[in-house]
Amino acid sequence: MRKIAENTPLVSVIMITYMHEAFIAEAIEGVLMQEVDFPVELIIADDCSPDQTSQIVKTYIETHPKGHWIKYTQHERNKGMMPNFIWAIEQAKGKYIALCEGDDYWTDPLKLQKQVDLLEANSNSSLCVHDAWSLNDTGTLINFIYTVNKTKHTFREVINQWFPTGSIVFKKELLNFNTRIWKESICGDLPILALMSGNGDFICIPEKMSVYRLHRGGISNTIQHKENFNLYLNRLKMYSLINSELKNRFDNDIKDLQFEFYKRIKPTAEYNCLNSFRRMKILFLFKPYTSRFFKIFRAEWKVALKLNRNLIQSK
Repeated sequence: MRKIAENTPLVSVIMITYMHEAFIAEAIEGVLMQEVDFPVELIIADDCSPDQTSQIVKTYIETHPKGHWIKYTQHERNKGMMPNFIWAIEQAKGKYIALCEGDDYWTDPLKLQKQVDLLEANSNSSLCVHDAWSLNDTGTLINFIYTVNKTKHTFREVINQWFPTGSIVFKKELLNFNTRIWKESICGDLPILALMSGNGDFICIPEKMSVYRLHRGGISNTIQHKENFNLYLNRLKMYSLINSELKNRFDNDIKDLQFEFYKRIKPTAEYNCLNSFRRMKILFLFKPYTSRFFKIFRAEWKVALKLNRNLIQSK
């Protein structure tokens, strides 16, 4: 047994939930079945669900042998996904944070033990992930979400991939949740993956130990597949803030990714409705210093100057 203070959790499991009465029991069971040699707390943050989620959670607290792991809060008003997520993180007392949203679930009872053992044994590590299955809305296991094909990944590989949220365990002390990133991003897993990868070794376990549920009401699924101007613009802003947080140490990698999002923004109707000055403001999110960015910037600038001259002459 590790030498830790009595009743002080080594791992805080963060489970945000909203309208998950059909899934929350499986999510809770996946956490409570964990066989570990350290204390665990399960923080369930219910964002004012109008369904039976609360009753289900309270039943587990009262009847399950490990019900004392659960710290449950049902907000009186809906906070929204990111504010609820940050609120839950702020309640965590553990050295490590494990994520499991209310509509996903874990399948291996040794999942946490394996991940924490690796993080504890590698002092330079910041985060550990593993393989996972995805499950469609008919209850059919369909394929891998992501196949971990090597032990460690570079920063570029991490930011160009998506790892299942339910596979993530990271060191809490390495993230500052008071920065603009968390206030302005519409998701929490991507900033965690990027910032953790930029602050330490990124450990991968090639074992399927969780399930990511695909269903119409899934928050992450909705965001991930909602391809529109606002989503891409948010990604540009988010990675600009991440770049700043990491002191521009991965500047080229991040700008390459931002350029990919810019190429998706450019054909949208929303972008084409913007005037040139607002388009340039978007370009400034990733500071187009290289030649390929400069060509775009110069073209937008010429149009802006022409529009400005015409405006002055009309007066």
